[in-house]
Amino acid sequence: MPAAQLGPELRQPGVRAQEPVESGVQGRPFPHVVVVEDLLEDPLAFDPGDAGGRRQGVWKIGQMPLEVLEQAAEFEVFGLQEFETAARAAGFGGPVVEGEEQVVLGFPVGAQGAGEVLEVFPGLLGAALYQCLLVGLQAVPDLLVDALEAVEDGHGGPPIIPGPVAARDPFRKAGRTAGRRTSMTEISTDVVVLGAGPAGYVCAIRLADLGRQVVVVEQEALGGTCLNIGCIPSKALISAGHLLQQARSAGEIGLDFGEPKVDLGRLIAWKQSVVDRLTGGVGQLLKSRKIQWIQGRGRLSAANAVTVETAEGTTRISCRDVVLASGSVPATLPGFEFGDFVWSSTEALAPESLPGSLLVVGGGYIGMELGMFYAHMGTRVTVVEATDSILPGTEAELSRVVARKAKKAGIEILTGAFAREWKEKEGGVEVVVEAGGEKKTLQADRILMTVGRRPASEDLGLEAVGLKTDRAGFLEVDAQRMTRVPHVYAIGDLAGQPMLAHKGSAEGLVAAGAIAGRPGAAWDVRAIPAVIFTDPEIAYVGMSEREAREAGAEVRVGRFNFGANGRALSVRAAEGFVKVVADAGDDTILGVQMVGPEVTQLIAEAALAIEAGLTAEDVAMTIHAHPTLPEVFMEACEDVHGLSPHAVRRG
Repeated sequence: MPAAQLGPELRQPGVRAQEPVESGVQGRPFPHVVVVEDLLEDPLAFDPGDAGGRRQGVWKIGQMPLEVLEQAAEFEVFGLQEFETAARAAGFGGPVVEGEEQVVLGFPVGAQGAGEVLEVFPGLLGAALYQCLLVGLQAVPDLLVDALEAVEDGHGGPPIIPGPVAARDPFRKAGRTAGRRTSMTEISTDVVVLGAGPAGYVCAIRLADLGRQVVVVEQEALGGTCLNIGCIPSKALISAGHLLQQARSAGEIGLDFGEPKVDLGRLIAWKQSVVDRLTGGVGQLLKSRKIQWIQGRGRLSAANAVTVETAEGTTRISCRDVVLASGSVPATLPGFEFGDFVWSSTEALAPESLPGSLLVVGGGYIGMELGMFYAHMGTRVTVVEATDSILPGTEAELSRVVARKAKKAGIEILTGAFAREWKEKEGGVEVVVEAGGEKKTLQADRILMTVGRRPASEDLGLEAVGLKTDRAGFLEVDAQRMTRVPHVYAIGDLAGQPMLAHKGSAEGLVAAGAIAGRPGAAWDVRAIPAVIFTDPEIAYVGMSEREAREAGAEVRVGRFNFGANGRALSVRAAEGFVKVVADAGDDTILGVQMVGPEVTQLIAEAALAIEAGLTAEDVAMTIHAHPTLPEVFMEACEDVHGLSPHAVRRG
């Protein structure tokens, strides 16, 4: 409908044109002009069967040609002041466009205008419509949210919801589809966070809590690798493996369940339910803080701009600061590219069936964790590790305990061995392994490649701002996690070792504090704990005895075994020990190493002790509840001075 054809009725607020057009959805008509005042007055009071009635078009906000919008704006058909008042009353905190600048929206307009880009009003109305139609429902007044959700639930006729909402909003129901937007959209914000893993989403949340307006760009699901295909799903499956082993061995204490049965489909579904609950929780955390999530591939286009390629088109975001939190990806070896027969950890966490045999290339923490899970499930597992022991980087006295348990579980471990090549054979694989100068061929159903991870530093647009990574793919950052380019920060796996989720989260908090101008925001930690969910578990923090001595420290060492702890014996998990390394001069705890039951939980007390500068005597004099596993740490601290009452004295 061209502007010249607008009737005088459009000059009065609250009145819409009566000429219907075909919507393209089930052939049902809807009015071409929608009055926001109607929505504010009563969004649910309408007659779905009344095509020309006053309520039929309430749901079609913004769906009109550009000339109609311009004319409607001129005659204030939308009642801008009323909309702004209602939006503010609902707590809307989105961007308010200043001056004459226009917000650009793209959405379908019936059967003949799909993908058209419309320019709408400046001010709070434009900002609210932008949030509603492009970014999703998480940052608009509750009134708009309720109205749009009612449409989607079938209460308001055919949903005419723009494509960008369906693609970007994590809170929409599965199966909803929409049109494609091909134009360039431009928005502005205070901070853009590239990546929504444990580093990125924590940083975004803290920024919002500190009063910054934040846009998160994430191509995949919220939560990143850790929540979706890493830490969380692997630990869920590992816990199931432990439970299976406990059931099998329960006959030792007079509880005979028979041979447990594994329903792999239900197991994977349960694992996924854990993942979904946590990733959904991240979405709610962002939503509650009005943080926008744009789902797409983001790249730096300048130090204060990010370009995002989405399924609907391109979005350019202007900002003051950018936080790079792109995470990491699995590494592999030449000739061992991931596919049907060569798994990364991603495929190993969602198998369609359990392989009869599995060749694990890489005996680090990922390989040993997943290898032990599959062994518990009944798979024959062989681990090929290039160094002289499994879990390289871990103290040998810790890894030896795990190696003994792994062999008892039937895992074959080949150290000093290299996987050279492989080929498909009879529905499985044949792998050539070299060890000690000799080659041999191993058969397996699948290969699990776990030779480490590398930072996801490619295709971030670093060249646009003059940034370069080091040879390992890391970006150099300062104490505030800022790169050498002002206002561009890097956190998490991209910012260097150790590549741990909790280290990334801590860096996210530091970067957020620095961006928000909080005094003292800087990376200043004494130690970062590491945890390995093998059987038994391993955890350590601070310096090992060897590292402390190499650093020139005079040390005293205390040690206590889980075999002398009542709680460990009562849960049938008596393997392992706790070792404490303290400065011989002032008794400050320098490091703690643990291997045994639940040590991934116990290490928190040790990390706190080191961060707080506590002495071994401080811990020893702290009363620990009995009977509990933390008593082992207390006893090890007492043993630093040779005073553990439950330690056997020899000689």
